[in-house]
Amino acid sequence: MSIEFSNFITIGILALTFIVICSIIKDMEELREFFRQWNAKSSEFAKLQHTYIVVAVIAVLLAGLTSLVNYRLGQTILFVAICAALVFIANGVVWAILRTFVLNHLQASKRKK
Repeated sequence: MSIEFSNFITIGILALTFIVICSIIKDMEELREFFRQWNAKSSEFAKLQHTYIVVAVIAVLLAGLTSLVNYRLGQTILFVAICAALVFIANGVVWAILRTFVLNHLQASKRKK
């Protein structure tokens, strides 16, 4: 009874697939732990700002790749990236103004009472 070469290849592919799946599961657990820590340590404002900047960066990369195939679609995706970047900047400015003038004033008035 002999084992054919194709059976060795099939067993090797199955073993490699198993190793890759185990690695992905381990990486997903690490990613899940990263997001748990990020959620616990970051404020809502920081989470929102991180999301805007990640969307902008991913959209720029996607726009660049898409432009190689379809220029107009790439430009549309780039517009989304620019909008996300502008929202990131506007949100930061509004939050800074709000913290400077409104929240500090509210905290000062609480201390006086």
